[in-house]
Amino acid sequence: LCMIVYNKTGDFDIDCQFGEIGQKELADIFKSAKIEVKRDRKAWRTKNICIEFRQGKNAKPSGISTTKSDYYCYIFTKDDKSYVYLIISVERLKKIVKRYYDPKKIIIAGDNYNRSVLIPISELFTID
Repeated sequence: LCMIVYNKTGDFDIDCQFGEIGQKELADIFKSAKIEVKRDRKAWRTKNICIEFRQGKNAKPSGISTTKSDYYCYIFTKDDKSYVYLIISVERLKKIVKRYYDPKKIIIAGDNYNRSVLIPISELFTID
C-alpha cells in the first residue's frame, strides 16, 4: 500500500500545471495499474534490455507475450544498488519488441531456454 501526495506547496513556478498533470499520471499508475518489475544489472554495460517472450525447450509463450501487466518497470542497478527506475507501458514495449524481433538475433539463455529480444535502451526514448 502506498500513498501519493501531490506537491501543492508552490515550490516550483515554471510549468506548474504541466508538472501537476505528470504527478496525477504517476499517481494513477501506482493506484490502479498492474506493474511488472524487472531488475537489470547488465544494462549499464550492454546499453540494452532483454525482453523475454518465450520459455522452455517447447518455446511456450512467456514474458512480454503473456504478461497481464499494464506497465513494465525496469530498475537499472549496479553493484546491486538501484539507480534508475523506468516505467513503460506494455503496449508501447510490445511495439518496440516487434520492431526489433529478428529470428536470427534471438537470445536463448538460462536454464529454461528463455528466448528474448535485445532492445537498445535508447529505443525506449524514441517517439513513433
